Amino acid sequence: MPLSELRTRIPKLRKRETVLRSELQTLEADILDQERCLQFIDNIEIFLSRIRESAECLNVLDRQKVLRIIVKEILVGPETLTIKHSIPTTRSSSETPVSFTPSVRTEMPSYLLRGRSTKFTAVKSLLALCVR
Repeated sequence: MPLSELRTRIPKLRKRETVLRSELQTLEADILDQERCLQFIDNIEIFLSRIRESAECLNVLDRQKVLRIIVKEILVGPETLTIKHSIPTTRSSSETPVSFTPSVRTEMPSYLLRGRSTKFTAVKSLLALCVR
């Protein structure tokens, strides 16, 4: 290969090398982000398991204290039960609170701390805490 041809190819090869190095740095940064994300997920799982273990060991008085901290107000109507709580949600504060009606299925937002049920499981839990 003649020297003149090599000289013409060098700028293209340098540009390609620069692009490849940039892509390599991007990939390394992505790997680092993924590792940090996995560590964060592991830490959250450990934290949640500790909370679950602690919650299982709580006595009645401590459970009632936690419930009093979370639940702000319980409104009981003839056919509805409305629980106002301090758990942050994606709903805006101007919206009306969620009501539970046994005979009518209402559209309820999904919360991470409870399932989507139209039964009075929340009431049963509250009563269980008070009865103990």
